[in-house]
Amino acid sequence: VVAGGALSSCDGAAPEKRSAFSSFFGPNQRVLAKEQRRALAALHTLLESHRLAEKDDLDRLREAAEQLDDLFLVTFVGEWNSGKSTLINALLGDAWCEEGVTPTTPTVQILRYGEGSSRNSRLNAKSGVEDVWIPAEWLKATGVALVDTPGTNEVIRSHAELTTKFIPKADFVFFIASADRPFSASERLFLETIREWRKNVVIIINKMDIVETEEERARIIDYVKSNAASLLGGSSPVFPISAREAFRAQKAKENPYMSERAEEIDAMRKASGFEAFEAFIAKNLTADAKVRYKLLSPLGVGESIASRAAADIKRKHDDTQRARRILEQMDEKLEGFMADLKSATEFEMAQIVQELENMSARVERYLDQNVTTAGILADALFQFAGYESEFKKGLEKAIKGNTEESIDAIVLHLAELISKRTQKEGSKILSDLVRQSSQNKTLLASLQIAPSLFTEKDELESRLRIGIDPFLSDIIQGKQLEKLSKAVHTGLTLPTGFFGLSLVEWVGLKSFYTMSESVDLDEVLGPFMTNTNFALGIGLGLLMTVGAANVQCGRSKRAFRSKVKGLQVEIEESLGRHLDRELYRVQKEILNGGISEFRRAVELEQDRLQKITEALQPLQEVFKEIRKQVT
Repeated sequence: VVAGGALSSCDGAAPEKRSAFSSFFGPNQRVLAKEQRRALAALHTLLESHRLAEKDDLDRLREAAEQLDDLFLVTFVGEWNSGKSTLINALLGDAWCEEGVTPTTPTVQILRYGEGSSRNSRLNAKSGVEDVWIPAEWLKATGVALVDTPGTNEVIRSHAELTTKFIPKADFVFFIASADRPFSASERLFLETIREWRKNVVIIINKMDIVETEEERARIIDYVKSNAASLLGGSSPVFPISAREAFRAQKAKENPYMSERAEEIDAMRKASGFEAFEAFIAKNLTADAKVRYKLLSPLGVGESIASRAAADIKRKHDDTQRARRILEQMDEKLEGFMADLKSATEFEMAQIVQELENMSARVERYLDQNVTTAGILADALFQFAGYESEFKKGLEKAIKGNTEESIDAIVLHLAELISKRTQKEGSKILSDLVRQSSQNKTLLASLQIAPSLFTEKDELESRLRIGIDPFLSDIIQGKQLEKLSKAVHTGLTLPTGFFGLSLVEWVGLKSFYTMSESVDLDEVLGPFMTNTNFALGIGLGLLMTVGAANVQCGRSKRAFRSKVKGLQVEIEESLGRHLDRELYRVQKEILNGGISEFRRAVELEQDRLQKITEALQPLQEVFKEIRKQVT
């Protein structure tokens, strides 16, 4: 029983080395003990490898197998001051255990038979278990060890916990209740602990000497019996006694000076109820009975721990089933969420298309207002004089407008919309999963390592721009502006038939000679200017040039409109593809991907639990068969 920890011993004779209780087993019982050890070891390995049991339970399984070789342990438990130590002293016939009205048993004391004339002890400071060897003939005659325990309701909690932890090791349990407070709330709780380990329990109602009437005595006994039956699930034996009166009677009988009061002493002992209690022990702790109880005690430990493990597995299995249903529901909800998100983005897409249409209309209005005879001639003179084309600058302004800024704002809003809604939905998903998996550490761990359920706005905006920027750059900042400007000005360079000079060339020539001081332009061109045909030629050339410019401008507007329409389609298709890709990424990578570890953990957990169940059930069947053969 004492294993590990610092040991200390008091002076006295060395303890007698005890023999293994298993030496009392017959052939069939040795086979059952061997099967039981194998099953306990297999259960220990199974639960430890799958982390289905706390360290205390794993230690109990190991100790249960070792317990088959230990002495038979008759354990006395109850609240402090219920008379446990007094009862043991009365049973042994001497005051081997300290008594008192305050807690006097700070350790679990295992009283064993030891040769000599004094008490020897050895304390395991780590476990709080003290082995005590005493020369009590009762222990030698019965071949058992008596266990005195701290009160189950002691103020010092660690003392009470020692008793609770020791119960699985007990082969037989006497529960001591006091007649002045039978079956308190704490006593009922402790009896439930004893029942959990499937121990054989006998109820002792001590201090019956303080009960004044037979009616009250009967009422106390009935109350304890009915409560014991409901708590322990059967009819446990109940013995009303007075351990103090029994011990006094015994000591008085041993006193030679009390011989003349022998009848009175015998009456006192009989009234204590102790004789019935001793008769029960003699009848139920025979050699065969002790072997049976010894086999059943560790068996109860294995059954109890296996049963708790099975219940835990079932609970976890139910958790995974709920998790699967939740995932199925989430899949349906995600479909609806993505449809709503797609619908919301369609409005933003329509706004982008509208901005492109606004740009096209703006350019057409500019061309209609500026491709005129006066306008073209004035712009030609500006260019001839070396200035930048005012027409081109105006056209550039008409094309650009606020299109780029407006589309930027729309894309930003689109990214914010997707990001915020995704974050809200992701938070809801995570919250639901955490709430449903709060009792399952494996599933919770998968949520902690899951990828992010959210998408960053800036990152999303950057990816959406990939579908727009190349096209906007082409139409606003690139070749489309240059092409349109050149197309409109092409009409200014068409031949007029006037000496092969265009209107621009002619006006430029006249301006050149006007600015020259050494040449008289009238002298050179005068004869021509007075010629009516020449004037008509100039007018015709001008009309032809402006007309050609207008024709070319019309063509350019149609070409530009066609280009813008094409770009609208291209931008819409490109942005649509990128948007669909992002929405797909939101659904698969962020939302579904964010819970992929959880989804995978659910599947793995189900497989793991199934395998554990398949390994645990045969062990439970072994325990069941051993109990059947033992009883």
